[in-house]
Amino acid sequence: MIAMLTNTAYHPVELDARNPSESDLGDSVESDRAHLLESHVATVDSHQPDPTPVAEKANTNVQTVEASDGNNRRDGVEIVVLGPLWKRLLTWKAASTVLVHLLPLTATASLIAINVQPVFWFEYDIKLGSSPDMLYMLQFVAKVHELLVVGSLAAITLKVYKRSLVGSGLPLGLVTGGYRVGDIPYIVSSPYLKALTGSGCLLALLLLLNTILATLIGPASAILLIPTDDWFPLLGAFDKLDGPIFYASTSNETYPRVLGGEDTDPHLVGCDTAAGLVAYHCPSAGHPEIYNWVSRWQLSQMSDVLTVANPIAATRRRIKINTPWPLLPYATFATTVSMPTLLTITRFLNHINAIQTNTDRGKSKAHSVGAVSDAMSYRVQTLPDLPGVFQPFVQTKCSAFNATGLANIAKSNATRGWFPTHTLSCFGDTDCESALSETFNYTLVLSGDPNTIEVGLYAPRQTRNEARALLGAANLLYFDGKEVRRLVVSCTLMAHWIPAFPVRVSLNASEFVQELSEYEFYPTNDGSAKMIQISSAWLSYLDLRLNATTTPQKNVSGSLNSTSSTITEPTSAIGRLLWPAMRDVVLANGSTVTVFGPGSKTAGGTGLDFGIDFGAAWYDEVPNPVLGGADGMTASSIAFFEKFFSVVVVDGLARVASGYESWAPISSNETTIVAANLGVQQGPAAGNWVYDWRPNANFPNGSVTIGGVGTLPLSANMTQEWLRRRMDDAPKFPLEAERYGYGSGQPSDSMKFALAVMYMYLAVLGVYLLWVVPSFLLRMGRQAKIVAPWEDLQDLLVLAWNSEPNVGLSREVGGAVTIGSWHQGKRIWNLPTAIRAEEESTDGRRRPRVQLVVKGSDSNAATKVLVNNVRYS
Repeated sequence: MIAMLTNTAYHPVELDARNPSESDLGDSVESDRAHLLESHVATVDSHQPDPTPVAEKANTNVQTVEASDGNNRRDGVEIVVLGPLWKRLLTWKAASTVLVHLLPLTATASLIAINVQPVFWFEYDIKLGSSPDMLYMLQFVAKVHELLVVGSLAAITLKVYKRSLVGSGLPLGLVTGGYRVGDIPYIVSSPYLKALTGSGCLLALLLLLNTILATLIGPASAILLIPTDDWFPLLGAFDKLDGPIFYASTSNETYPRVLGGEDTDPHLVGCDTAAGLVAYHCPSAGHPEIYNWVSRWQLSQMSDVLTVANPIAATRRRIKINTPWPLLPYATFATTVSMPTLLTITRFLNHINAIQTNTDRGKSKAHSVGAVSDAMSYRVQTLPDLPGVFQPFVQTKCSAFNATGLANIAKSNATRGWFPTHTLSCFGDTDCESALSETFNYTLVLSGDPNTIEVGLYAPRQTRNEARALLGAANLLYFDGKEVRRLVVSCTLMAHWIPAFPVRVSLNASEFVQELSEYEFYPTNDGSAKMIQISSAWLSYLDLRLNATTTPQKNVSGSLNSTSSTITEPTSAIGRLLWPAMRDVVLANGSTVTVFGPGSKTAGGTGLDFGIDFGAAWYDEVPNPVLGGADGMTASSIAFFEKFFSVVVVDGLARVASGYESWAPISSNETTIVAANLGVQQGPAAGNWVYDWRPNANFPNGSVTIGGVGTLPLSANMTQEWLRRRMDDAPKFPLEAERYGYGSGQPSDSMKFALAVMYMYLAVLGVYLLWVVPSFLLRMGRQAKIVAPWEDLQDLLVLAWNSEPNVGLSREVGGAVTIGSWHQGKRIWNLPTAIRAEEESTDGRRRPRVQLVVKGSDSNAATKVLVNNVRYS
């Protein structure tokens, strides 16, 4: 029996806390102490352990008196004067009871507070001391927090189990459970598992929950306390600016609905020459990168992301492409950040970097823009809502035909099938819908010379309105495995300005400009997307005319019936971009022909690897979705040209109006505007520009002070109203900043797990306090009847030793006294066990004795539930 009950505790009950002066019992304290001494000696002589706990012996407020009942029988009764509750709360024992929960509660709340949102601690470049001592110290603090929480969970479990023992009782298998929080082998033992199926299942589940929490609290504490290196919000990053940075043109100038020539954009001057291939503000300046992208068509599979160099800093802009399977009723589309957006932000980052450089050289920080000027490593991103800021979005849908397909189209007189329009979205724009309703003449594509590689973009004028859709066409040769045939590709393109994506930009050369959201292509648009009408004049800057060159060629035979000995390379810049996709194929007669690689097969019938797996349609001709039939297009050619034309046009549109300046407003009042020209970082013009409209003898219209240049007069038409109106109409880029370093609170799956563990602990503690605290508050200010807890496990061991033998238990296990097998345990571990008192003293003791009893046992003395107004031994 001792082996079974070793982990239970002795629980004397202190009741009827009245003042001795109010009692009708009149014996002295000295008499009571004498009786206690006699009782103790008698217990020792009879080899019985002293059941009086240590805490009771140390209690100086105990008085024993003699009382006489109606039968003239004298009983020993102890009155324990505890005093008001508020005084008892000032004792060390009461304080320790509070601290065991208060300390972990405070620590847990602090951990949650620094992790519910990102909190920056210190810069990444700052070393963690001369050694990793700081991290080691934080690991130690995490361990201390773990021990505090485990102690709190253990105290909760023990308190609940103690009260259950003197109340309704516990299953026998849970008697030792109050001392076994965190004991995983006990959780899978027979005593505990049997208790789960009985009336004490809730108490068993409490122990299980607290054991799980005690096991998980250590890793959770370390996750929340040890800092991680990441990007954290930088508060007050731009608080010294007078508003968001802006681009020095109006929104209509930056994102025009109609693209023309130099009359609409003065920065196009010179872009129709070879200089247009290198000047970043010219539409064709991205051709070198597009050429390299096409050159890798077999290796990179014409990847859906193309990076383009930014003229400012080391960042790179991404062109993102979405390519559906060619036969699906969707168009390929491409989009990218507009150059005015990227130029303004990167110029601003250079401006901040220049401020930091000047500060490092000992110069004044008068030009600081805010806290970001002091950050070692930072990045900026635009806010999600950028009114008046757009970026280009181009949709492309193509059809591909061989000679048979062309003949079938001519017979059917189905001109609409030449340039597909049924998959292009107008987003509710009426001009776009009108443009797509037009039909187009195929004569734009064909050429008299079958050996000429002809690729181009066209902007035909419509017959019913001025709206224009853009057309793309290619006239090429391809090889079907047996003979050289003609390949004609016809494409329809639709361009829009769409609301700009939020972007993130860093001066770190290893990072690209990152788009922070995706554009939903097919849902109904809210009308914010605007069609771009592209004129032939603007296309002349995108598709520059180049000198024609010829390539020596062996005799070309086949369906073209050509005997030309040369093949002419494209004379347009766009045609030259396609040249890396051309391949030489050796025919059966030994002649060599230059054909379009992605749509051709080798002489043995093996296809050239275009790199997009379209299954059976990889090289074979597939039905035209508009006209039907077995002739039509090849999937590889369609996918290639939809990507190709989308990228060429969207990159050119991204460079529209990219020749203006960018500014950062510093301050303003009724007569003065101070701003920083972000495009000027070096030289005398660098620094703040001060526009002052207060007239004087030297400057009747006001003046402008330009950095180190000096003060210059303002012209008569440079009025304050005009400049403020331009600033109001300019595209603005509100920013927020992040800095890199160590901190806490960054969202992650591990942090969610750690916070969940902390919240579970707080929930357990909260439920426990809701159960305990009200009972204390109800007794505030008056003497209370309480149950004094036993001190530790050894007290319950003494109680079990001093209890009457539970003979009934032997019968429950078939007469065996030893309890250990699983079969026997299944029969007894869910038996109710409780602390009870004898009905009356049977051996002459002054007080009824408290015993540990099991339901169904036949101890020699009858037992009863502990009651008020009685002191038990």
